[in-house]
Amino acid sequence: MKNYEILIKDFQRTEKENTKASKQSLKNNIAIFESFFEVQQKLFDNHFWGVLDPYYGLQNYERIVMQSFRKNIHLLYIAHNLTVQGNYGSANILLRQVFEFLILGKYAFIKKDDSMATKWLNRHQFDIYNKILKYLEKPSKTNFHNYWKIICIQAHATTSSHQITYKFEENKSQIHATSGFILLLLRCNYHLLSVCFINTRLSFRSEFYHYLKKSNSQLKVKARLLKKQILNMYSPLGKELIKDYETKWFFKK
Repeated sequence: MKNYEILIKDFQRTEKENTKASKQSLKNNIAIFESFFEVQQKLFDNHFWGVLDPYYGLQNYERIVMQSFRKNIHLLYIAHNLTVQGNYGSANILLRQVFEFLILGKYAFIKKDDSMATKWLNRHQFDIYNKILKYLEKPSKTNFHNYWKIICIQAHATTSSHQITYKFEENKSQIHATSGFILLLLRCNYHLLSVCFINTRLSFRSEFYHYLKKSNSQLKVKARLLKKQILNMYSPLGKELIKDYETKWFFKK
């Protein structure tokens, strides 16, 4: 009997077996992902209606932040499902986009540059390294650049990208690593939502027009617990990357 897949039904069978194994081996990671994913979705939904208020005056940079968050939610959901199915190689390809949306969204929030935002919204190319990371003064761009290089290797046709075998036991360590990266990026995505998207004007509309103050408070309490759980999973280097993303950024003039 061959130990690799040939027919579509073979791949489908392996994915089912992988999913069963993942739900045991990644039980804690899956629970954290699902809880934090839903917290973020509910918080976004509680505040999104504010931008539809004609008196709110949505700015172009806010459109970038909102797009970055929403696209990341979808990307992370797909990456998580792929990883649980054992397709960590395909999931890794998506993580570069997630990371770049995180960097882009926070940059747009800090700069509030309408000219830059308009160009991006009009589909002009915007290089993440040459336009953002290269000019980052504080925190140091080192951690971002090193992580970005790693995920670029995974996204391109290199000898270490994607995967050859598909069975969970043969890829267990890689599957766990990808799941860990997904949780790290999910935590950063919460920062993009709670700090860069949700502002005092949206909070006011959410709490006083839609009476969601209690709901928002409960979600934020749950988010703090989940953030702590995620942080405790990482090495000092992983914690540094999270800290660098969530701290205040300064750029060279």
